[in-house]
Amino acid sequence: MSFMAKQTKKILRNIKKTEEIEKELVEPEKPKHKAWESYVLGAVICLSLFLLTAGWDVLNNVNRAMYITISLGLISMYAERKLESKWPKERLVWLSRGTAAFIIIAIGLFILAVYTDHFA
Repeated sequence: MSFMAKQTKKILRNIKKTEEIEKELVEPEKPKHKAWESYVLGAVICLSLFLLTAGWDVLNNVNRAMYITISLGLISMYAERKLESKWPKERLVWLSRGTAAFIIIAIGLFILAVYTDHFA
């Protein structure tokens, strides 16, 4: 293979790479989450905070802790969706772990509340 043929192949490869890069720059990323999902999540956050504040006198400590942790979990989930394109992956991984931890704790507190109210 001659020198000119090798150079031509290199140039064609570089042109293809730049075309692919230009396509990536021109085509915007599609959002992973739909807008209505954020609205629903916001409504659920508002509902849980309303139930927490309206029923503060009626709720016992376990129920209060459950509503607080589920609210924190939902707020961190909303933050994770909104900050997905702005934060680095490492922070998003920790945020998603925190969200999962809050929700798991809330489920555990729910089970404890049901047990103490109905079986103890």
